[in-house]
Amino acid sequence: GVAPPMRELEEDGWMIISKTDDPLMKVGSYRLGSLQKGQPRSRQAIKQRTTILERDSFTCTDCGASPTTVPGTVLQVHHLHQVHLGGKNTDENLVTLCSNCHAGRHANDGTTSIADDLLEPSLDPWTSDA
Repeated sequence: GVAPPMRELEEDGWMIISKTDDPLMKVGSYRLGSLQKGQPRSRQAIKQRTTILERDSFTCTDCGASPTTVPGTVLQVHHLHQVHLGGKNTDENLVTLCSNCHAGRHANDGTTSIADDLLEPSLDPWTSDA
């Protein structure tokens, strides 16, 4: 049979790494980011995450790190005003941060678990009322 499109695998909960996540990858190349299947995610969140990463030039808006300039940099999308506190799922409320800066931002609000807001289904604003 034919393999399902990558988008369907992402929606089904598989972490698919592409040029969006690793700018050093060739266009059209993909790899599995984890052997564990996660919870299903909405197509809207997947598309919006790509839009935010592209808008921010695949660069942390706090420290300027990018996977192309600082090997090992992991980029995450963060809600400036958190959804559970009334933040909305708008591009203006989302920003690209490296995992270190993201952890630093959340250290100030007492959050212990840091995840990409558009990759973590429990934080997916498209499935909440935000």
